[in-house]
Amino acid sequence: MIQRIQSLFLFIVFIAGIYLFFLPVAFYSSDILLCKFNITGISQINGQPQNFPNTIPIIIFTIIMIVLPFVIIFLYKKQPLQMKLCRLGIIINVLLIAVIFWYADIIEKKLCVDSIYKIGVFLPLLTLIFLFLANMFIRKDEKLIKSADRLR
Repeated sequence: MIQRIQSLFLFIVFIAGIYLFFLPVAFYSSDILLCKFNITGISQINGQPQNFPNTIPIIIFTIIMIVLPFVIIFLYKKQPLQMKLCRLGIIINVLLIAVIFWYADIIEKKLCVDSIYKIGVFLPLLTLIFLFLANMFIRKDEKLIKSADRLR
């Protein structure tokens, strides 16, 4: 059913994934160059163009993290499949976090400046927590259904 608590958690993951497209992940500042790192790319505020790495893997992981919770919400009749997809979402989210920090480190080394992390870096951590909570409540519902089947 859509009114369960895990559906709310999965909807929060969906919304946080959408916000990740619009919020900056890191900001790089030096005397010559100001850069902002979003998951959609690196935008320079001023200075000469740099040769930055392509952020396509981050975009792909983020799109998966937007679509997957939305799909999981509507699989409410198949709790075992929901749990498997939720675990897959947790793994993909951990990979997304690793790739974001890896890209931020590459840009930091390329520009020779320290990065200032913004709110966008906390959204994947937030989604990881809510995916874990959703998985826990799906498992709880599955146990409740199995115990009700034993009583029949």
